[in-house]
Amino acid sequence: MRASSVSLMVAAVMLLAALPLIAGDSFGEKTRMPPILQGVIDTYFETSASSYILGNVTIETEGTLVVTSGTTLYTDSSSIITVKGTLELRGEEDGIISFVPSNEEVFWKGIRVLEGGKITGTHFSIVNTETAISFSGAAITLDYGYIANSSAGLVVHTTPVEESSIMRLTFANITQDAVLLDSVDSLDVGYIKARGEVSSAIHLRACNNVTLHDLDIVISGAAGIYLERDNSQITIGRFLLEKSDAGVLESGIALYGNLNMVDISYGLIAEAGKAIYSLGPAICHNLTLSNLQIFSVSGALQLVADGKISLTNVSLMSSEEDAIAIEDASGPEGLVVDLYHIDFDFFGVQVSGDNATLILQDDVNITVIDEPLSTPLEGAHLTVTAEKRKVLFNDTLPVGWTLLKMPVYIWDASGGRAPKYSFTATAIRQGELLRQWNR
Repeated sequence: MRASSVSLMVAAVMLLAALPLIAGDSFGEKTRMPPILQGVIDTYFETSASSYILGNVTIETEGTLVVTSGTTLYTDSSSIITVKGTLELRGEEDGIISFVPSNEEVFWKGIRVLEGGKITGTHFSIVNTETAISFSGAAITLDYGYIANSSAGLVVHTTPVEESSIMRLTFANITQDAVLLDSVDSLDVGYIKARGEVSSAIHLRACNNVTLHDLDIVISGAAGIYLERDNSQITIGRFLLEKSDAGVLESGIALYGNLNMVDISYGLIAEAGKAIYSLGPAICHNLTLSNLQIFSVSGALQLVADGKISLTNVSLMSSEEDAIAIEDASGPEGLVVDLYHIDFDFFGVQVSGDNATLILQDDVNITVIDEPLSTPLEGAHLTVTAEKRKVLFNDTLPVGWTLLKMPVYIWDASGGRAPKYSFTATAIRQGELLRQWNR
């Protein structure tokens, strides 16, 4: 049937039996059930009833389905909206569009936007789906949406060809990824909130020029943000990544594959097992971290990298392992780790590789139990592994620093426990840097 012939008919017996009575539609002792919305739409159709039973709807290339403010769509396992044309969810703050399952154990198939399709949605709620929204179309603009209790949240498989944005979405209890961007170029994603059990709040796979900002992620899962496979020019700014009260967050930001030109700034990562962590063969080329607070259980920053890794105004607290552990990926550029205005706790910095350089700029401050280190301390350390590398200390340190002595270990290439060389660097006092190499 076509709408020209969207079918509005009496619901099937099995689905009707599962639906609740609809308040306001009763006449004496009889109850009027909502009409079914299903079939093929190849022209313009706008909902007019307060509620519908959602069947299998296909919006053809020339078709438009407008779901108006305050509409409720009841779903069962066969419900699906396939979009080749245009779907508009025109909710309002006091008139949310709700997709409601016939019972809590029913999962519907969700919204699938195919090549050429367009979706806009504001003030909507989608729950109990296999995948809430799967997008491979031309344009996607979402704002003020709620997606929960689903296998997957929002999956974007291709770059929109028209202006698009994903803003102000809240996710709760998503088995897989709340947001997955796969092979997407140039997209702005912001004001994302995630709660409960979520495998990854935001997952980028082979993306370029994507901006993530204003993220509020408090979950139990594998990663707050997962950057996988050949991502480049990724900007992450203004964010909170924290484990939920009842659960474990394995990684704040997990990295896998080649990553180039990643900028992470103005954020807090709290109580993650690993804060920023390379999973398996992950190589970072040119990573910038600035204005961050990191409180991790076992390692704040653990990477394999080349090019320049720059940390500025970063506080790293780690209870079990080195706050910073970076391994040279043996790339042609070598590895330069540049630290500027850094605070870290008892566990220090380890940079390893055949062509690695560690540069300490102003205000690299070691603390123990949140107290400034003013006396020599065994254990707080900088470690550089293998041969052909150097530790550079910037000569313009601020006036008023107290005496700081720090063992610096150079290990042999085999990574043996005994240092090949051991020397102490140095006093930082009254703006003067004293170099003291005691082998």
